[in-house]
Amino acid sequence: AAEFMPFVELLSLGSQLDRCLLETIERKNILELAQQPVAINLTHDSLLDPEFALWLGKFLKKSAHIGRILFEMPESALINSFEQCNHLAAVIKSAGAKVGIDQCGRQIGSLDYLQKIQPDYIKLDQSFAFYEKLNQSNELCRALMNVAKGLNIEVIITGIEDQAQLEQFTSLRA
Repeated sequence: AAEFMPFVELLSLGSQLDRCLLETIERKNILELAQQPVAINLTHDSLLDPEFALWLGKFLKKSAHIGRILFEMPESALINSFEQCNHLAAVIKSAGAKVGIDQCGRQIGSLDYLQKIQPDYIKLDQSFAFYEKLNQSNELCRALMNVAKGLNIEVIITGIEDQAQLEQFTSLRA
């Protein structure tokens, strides 16, 4: 994905890609076969495309496994295009699917969007998995986790590679 996604976005094909992906998942019964829910990282094109929001609302009404689809929006899109993302999140949630925020904490200017969108979960940016034992990094991570906890938002930490990293995050839960 890292190799072809820049070209998808350069050619403004993100909405088309997301539609094809969702239709294929439905057609091939991936949600029925999967043991876990399936997360879809929506492209910036889809987040900004009002036609995609209309299409997605109709698609979700027909989906038999709506509770098994998780839609993720990158934090950068929420900060740069809040109204469009908020509208799409409302479409998704009203259909019964879940919304998550990916790369949370990468652009820590404001967390106001968390209270407004009320996502089901956030995925902390992978850079937090590699923070050094600086008190400032610890406190920033703890603050993000506490904000999410206070809003009843589940926190997912990505990029954990060993037991030592896991223990660092476990000690931040308070």
